[in-house]
Amino acid sequence: MTGEQIVNMCSAIIKRQDLNIDLLLSFINDQRRDILRENYLYRIQEWRRNLEPEDGFLRTPSLKQARYVEYDPSPEDNIAFSSSKKRKLYPLNTLQDAYDVYNNIDAAGEPVYYVVIQGGLKIIPMPTVGVINVYGEWYPPDIANDNTEDPLTKEISDITIYLACAEYFDFLEETEKASVWREKGYVKLDKYLKEIKRQMTDDRDLFARDPFGNLHLINGMQRKDGVVYDIDELTGGTEGNEYNIHGNPLGGD
Repeated sequence: MTGEQIVNMCSAIIKRQDLNIDLLLSFINDQRRDILRENYLYRIQEWRRNLEPEDGFLRTPSLKQARYVEYDPSPEDNIAFSSSKKRKLYPLNTLQDAYDVYNNIDAAGEPVYYVVIQGGLKIIPMPTVGVINVYGEWYPPDIANDNTEDPLTKEISDITIYLACAEYFDFLEETEKASVWREKGYVKLDKYLKEIKRQMTDDRDLFARDPFGNLHLINGMQRKDGVVYDIDELTGGTEGNEYNIHGNPLGGD
């Protein structure tokens, strides 16, 4: 579904000759952002690679949550995900935590940590070469009244339409219509979130969401014989030796 189609569907529901498209778009995007901010949608998880920090700061304004961050000192040498030079970066909660580790968090060196700050990630120490790769949840661009496809069409486009129409009816002081469409939106959202929870307990769906293409892996955890194990390190190697479970490769002793 394109942005133009979303606007047209809202227009068909609201049925106003004086419909303010700019106001409608603001309601559409406000409701969409609220849904994405308050709920987990694995559909917006992806790798973003070869990101170059500037003076130790990596701008990531559309990043909702980083799930795995790595430093690659030699991206030109990489073949797929097999570079042994890549290093996982570990999160620190605050800049004060970083100062507890380093007297000068702007010193140059091979990165070990990162801190999430407004607008991006502070990489510590500051790399002078190489790139940063981030796997996480990323906010998609706002909806516009054009033919750009909404990447979340299958997930929440209908929900966004219903809730945006409810907001517009509130603006028109048509509270009864607002209540009807808001209820429709929340019913569909609740149904969708229940399906997400079901998928997260279904092994077939868990397989499909491994960022490296490996079996059994999702979000730093591995399911094996009905038990969930924490994974110490994600390396993106080949099956059978791709990640560590408490320090041991899959299938290791």
